[in-house]
Amino acid sequence: MDKEIKPIETQYGGYKFRSRTEARWAVFFDTIGFKWQYEEDGYELANGRWYLPDFKIITPNQKIYYCEVKPIEFDNFENDNIYDYRLFTKLVNKPIIILTGQPSYMAYHLVSQKHELPVNLPNEPKCSVFSLVFFKDWEPYIGNVGDDNAYWIHYFTLDENSGHWHLNCDERAARKAFGDKYIKAINAAKMERFDKI
Repeated sequence: MDKEIKPIETQYGGYKFRSRTEARWAVFFDTIGFKWQYEEDGYELANGRWYLPDFKIITPNQKIYYCEVKPIEFDNFENDNIYDYRLFTKLVNKPIIILTGQPSYMAYHLVSQKHELPVNLPNEPKCSVFSLVFFKDWEPYIGNVGDDNAYWIHYFTLDENSGHWHLNCDERAARKAFGDKYIKAINAAKMERFDKI
């Protein structure tokens, strides 16, 4: 029988986070230079359910994104919450980035308000459509892997077991492609030592 690992509540930056992973993302955002708010507001969705995003981030060029932090084993393609995320993006007209695991050299799924809500027929699998995005420390700060004639796709490799897209280059190449602050932000998030609550 597998025991569920419980998240460790963690204090950082004047906030009490529900998990250490969320706190590590706050360290990442601080180090890369993004403004952030943690669990700012809850929203009632069109299906009557409520949704509370983990983060609202504001990039240096004033673009707003919402972020949902999930454990590394989270499966974007088999999760009922994805539909709620789509409803939320339509409500606030802003995208959600699904941050799986701790900050790492990888790309993340983005649920966009521009994606159509899936229409699922009876006995058909649920439909999930995502964009693939990554962080960098220069404008536009959050890049889309499919932009610029797929220039960025060669930097990432799909792990077929997990469905995650990992950066496919060494730290020197990553520094040149994504910026020094990006590297520092990932390292700071990994190295941060938090006080016990």
